[in-house]
Amino acid sequence: MAALNLFLILFINNLIFFTFTKEETQRSIFDETYLKHLKLKNRIFRAAVGDTTFKNGKISEEGFKLYEQLSKNEVGTIFTGFTIVSDYNQINGVGTFRMDKDEYCAEYKKLVDMVHKNGANIFI
Repeated sequence: MAALNLFLILFINNLIFFTFTKEETQRSIFDETYLKHLKLKNRIFRAAVGDTTFKNGKISEEGFKLYEQLSKNEVGTIFTGFTIVSDYNQINGVGTFRMDKDEYCAEYKKLVDMVHKNGANIFI
């Protein structure tokens, strides 16, 4: 039984070793990769943290500059902060993202296009 276990361990180790090339086992966080079919510029993410660059649900110029700077630098995927998606039971506050009305779509499209142009992904 011990010989069988040893054989299985060696077989699995060799399978793993020969399945991946040297390049695949020595990747860094700056290397391009895929998450299923989603291409990621790198493995650096900007978390969904509080953001005061939105005023009354609309993106300010300060906000566009912030997201442009993040996407031009080494941030590969950006998660925006808390977003209101329904006019039911809203939380009011400065810096709250809103996608509950069509009037916000044009600015978000501009933001998304800018981030994508710089090679990054964005999730709202």
